[in-house]
Amino acid sequence: MFLTFDVLIPAICKFFVGFETNLEDGAIQIQLEAKISEYVFIVTYTIFLISILSQYPLIILSLIYLEVIDFEWLVKQRKFFIFGFFILGAMCTPPDILSQILLALLLITFYEGTLISLLAYKNYSNSLQQYYNG
Repeated sequence: MFLTFDVLIPAICKFFVGFETNLEDGAIQIQLEAKISEYVFIVTYTIFLISILSQYPLIILSLIYLEVIDFEWLVKQRKFFIFGFFILGAMCTPPDILSQILLALLLITFYEGTLISLLAYKNYSNSLQQYYNG
């Protein structure tokens, strides 16, 4: 939520404010007349989207616990996950490249954090088994 409020929402707002021009800049003046309802909708949509997308590490952990997938498969499929995160970022954010990249980087960070925690758990459980067996 911190990254959503501190990074993603200001980038989205900056994108929409970037369309505003003055008479000195060009022949046509474009003035932003944002409504509070539009701002609330964008913020609510972004928060909802990020909160849904940030749950996928729990889904991965559940699938590993149920032995549907394993750690090695996740490592082998890393490039497809990263590509999918950029596609998802393009589909779920406004059409500015910065917010798309920020969302994709957030999802990649979650994915890599999940892999690191799985590796740490795997090493920890192996060391416990060696301790109790030998």
